[in-house]
Amino acid sequence: MMFGWVIIVFAVVILIWFLSRGKFELPGRARNDKAPMEVLEDRFARGEINKEEFEEAQRLLREK
Repeated sequence: MMFGWVIIVFAVVILIWFLSRGKFELPGRARNDKAPMEVLEDRFARGEINKEEFEEAQRLLREK
């Protein structure tokens, strides 16, 4: 009886570990495979940052 609970707990821990490492993706969980400049352009297009912030971030990314 006790051995069954140990197996269940072990299975749950392994599942959580795999999910946290990105081995499996949950629905709605987006992966960010974009380049930094693309992310910056997307944020500007959505209005999350203004023109000055966009240009400053763009300048900093180019200096890298």
